[in-house]
Amino acid sequence: LEDGLRWLDEGQVDRANQHFHEAASIAPNDPMPLLALAKSALKEGDKASAFRSINRAKSIASNSLEVLISQARLFQQINQNGQSERLYKNALKLTEEPWTIETELGYLYLNAYDRPQDALASFDKAIQAAPNYNTAHYGRGLSLVKLGLYDKAIAAYQQVALNNPNDSHIFKTLGRLRMKMEQPTEAISAFNDGLNIEPENFELLMDRGEAFKTLGNIDAAIKDFSAASAAKPNIHIPALRLAMLAHENKQFSNAQKYYEKVLALEPNHIITLNNLAWLFAETDTNLDRGIQLSRKALSLTKQSPLLLDTLAWLYRAKGDLSLAEQILVRAVSAQSSPRATTYYYLGVVKQELDKPLEAASAFNLAISIEPDFIYAEETQMRLNELEGKN
Repeated sequence: LEDGLRWLDEGQVDRANQHFHEAASIAPNDPMPLLALAKSALKEGDKASAFRSINRAKSIASNSLEVLISQARLFQQINQNGQSERLYKNALKLTEEPWTIETELGYLYLNAYDRPQDALASFDKAIQAAPNYNTAHYGRGLSLVKLGLYDKAIAAYQQVALNNPNDSHIFKTLGRLRMKMEQPTEAISAFNDGLNIEPENFELLMDRGEAFKTLGNIDAAIKDFSAASAAKPNIHIPALRLAMLAHENKQFSNAQKYYEKVLALEPNHIITLNNLAWLFAETDTNLDRGIQLSRKALSLTKQSPLLLDTLAWLYRAKGDLSLAEQILVRAVSAQSSPRATTYYYLGVVKQELDKPLEAASAFNLAISIEPDFIYAEETQMRLNELEGKN
């Protein structure tokens, strides 16, 4: 049985099942091999076989605590949550360690029912029975977050960290909650604690990089995103963050380098295709390739105004104002809600096509939609210029 469980943990399901069947033949009146077979079947998604194994185990030991708990977990997996709750409550009557079952019941309330208050009550009962049971403290923190009681959730997570100071995961959880609370300095402190345990932890490096970026410490953010990229070079996310940081800071050469790295890993990444195409439009370079990238992005999704804006701006850079105007008219039609930037781009193109009334109309629409949008000052200057000519 122990050999089979080890094989199951390693993903060797067939070898595991062979051991479980051998264990069942050696001890036909023991429900544990049958429960192990049920666990194996669940891992494979074979719920029918899992039910058969559990029912056989139940016929051997109907009041077995292990059988009740296995049944409860199975019913939870197939979303028969009422049955699962009933079985957990029956199991509570049989156990001398109620904290484990109260905790499982708490997670049922939290995840299946979305009843964080009931979940909190179960986790509190578990902690009362076993004050250092970390799984319950963690669930308590999750419940408090769902209830919006962030300070109390922080205390719950800190208790988990106190009980197990070598668990980097809890410091990641603490840091992310601090970010949710708009406390990036405290978040960095938590991420630091986690990275002291696992210096190359990908998620902690990415999270701390985002916290540094929020504080405006761009150099530290770049350092963390670069370290994350080194830790997992086949994941595109760090390169994308580095590209966007460089792009925001007008470091176009670096931005292009990192966008190219993303596309080498994820050739159909729509955001990157669009961003690199926009960079080429901004810098008036590689316009034909920019158009190719932009059209590829558009082919991968529905007609997005954002993507159409990019394609239009590339044709504007090439001097084809009529085609740019046509594409921007399509972008306006594709909007689910009005975008100030699309009307601004349309106004610019119409102004350059010497259509002052239509340009002014587009600029006025842009400002009415979002008075302080990114191009608001430029829009007002262009309106003033048009009014001066009139």
